[in-house]
Amino acid sequence: MFTAMKPLLDQCVFVSITLVAGSDGTLSVTVTPKAKEGQDVRLSQPLALTATFEELDEGFTQAVLDHAGIRKTVAEQLEATKTILEAVKQDAAKSVADARKKPSKNPTSGPVIDDDDENLEDGESKPCEIPPVVPVDVKPPVDDLWA
Repeated sequence: MFTAMKPLLDQCVFVSITLVAGSDGTLSVTVTPKAKEGQDVRLSQPLALTATFEELDEGFTQAVLDHAGIRKTVAEQLEATKTILEAVKQDAAKSVADARKKPSKNPTSGPVIDDDDENLEDGESKPCEIPPVVPVDVKPPVDDLWA
């Protein structure tokens, strides 16, 4: 049994084992690994088993080995994801820095010029068009609304 614990122990600081006998002839075993410093705390997920004493004699070692293997796979996936995210972060920072260095191809500042002056000669400007003022008929307020 203890040789089965070695792969799990290699991946963490320590492992706690809790045994609780059930009134129905079963045994509940909880194996709780303590993540090493710098590891994701989700790697401290406990393995909880409840079975008869005989079933645990037969299957406990394999269950611990499976748990250690899954735990290692999850740790490897987390590390790979961290590496990928760090690379993406660096690429994004580089892209932003490059974009700031390059001058804009389409300047957006400054006045908008209307080039609809095809019929004008050089140096001649187009007169400004002002819409005519339309008088509005203003009536004095009504003193009696019901009249």
